[in-house]
Amino acid sequence: MPFKSLEDRRKYLAEWRARNRDKTLAAKRAYRAKHRDRIRERKREKYGVTPAARQAASVRHARYYSIKKQDPAYMAARRERARGWYSANAERWGARSRAMPKWANKFFISEIYDLAKLRTERLGIPHEVDHIVPLRGKNVCGLHVESNLRVVPSAINRAKGNALLAH
Repeated sequence: MPFKSLEDRRKYLAEWRARNRDKTLAAKRAYRAKHRDRIRERKREKYGVTPAARQAASVRHARYYSIKKQDPAYMAARRERARGWYSANAERWGARSRAMPKWANKFFISEIYDLAKLRTERLGIPHEVDHIVPLRGKNVCGLHVESNLRVVPSAINRAKGNALLAH
């Protein structure tokens, strides 16, 4: 069957594999069974250890973390580290990063977050950065840009919630 281009051939083969999924899986299983030693050797060259050693390390790792997760002190410290990272990198994560267009001025945005920290330190009242038009509002969604941000006391920001209010 002649193909006009390489893309046509790839498309045809992908469709054939989707239609003949059982044949494809059976062929893969047969290849793995026949060439088991060759596959192991390739993995040993690539990763530098045997598959059994990798699996044992994975089991040790999982066991270590499952034991650690049962320790309340460990989990409290882990949560505290996460909170610290999120507060230090507030402008980089979550809905904010998805709502930030490429043309947004990241310098001004970081300055607004720095201003909120400065006001909190100097005034002794917790301040937060508020989105004037909420990022995920009921009727309207705003952007994470400098013109949609303002620094307000935490109490006011929490009372506003996810609503769109006049300035």
